[in-house]
Amino acid sequence: MRTGARIRPVSFHPLRHAAATLALEDGQPPHVVAAMLGHASVATTLRLYAHVTHASTEALVDAIDARYGPRLRVLSEELLAQRNRNWLHSNEIECRGRESNPYALTSTAP
Repeated sequence: MRTGARIRPVSFHPLRHAAATLALEDGQPPHVVAAMLGHASVATTLRLYAHVTHASTEALVDAIDARYGPRLRVLSEELLAQRNRNWLHSNEIECRGRESNPYALTSTAP
């Protein structure tokens, strides 16, 4: 019947993985997902199933936009490289005019 419907075979493990990842993406608390999977440690669940996915990245962007407004924009690789070069150059000039360790000349350190 599966062959006639052109459904590919799927084992249990990928379904478990998908369910855990989707639960975490949907905002379920990690300790709840760990209990669902039978993990003794939440760290195991997060190490195996908490991925940086397109959906999680979009959720982060939406949260930032909700808090600060949609002021962020995606930069092209070329513009990003140019800004990084400018930033490195300006910091290099700034650092040359002062001691790199401000506590080296004083007896008080934080």
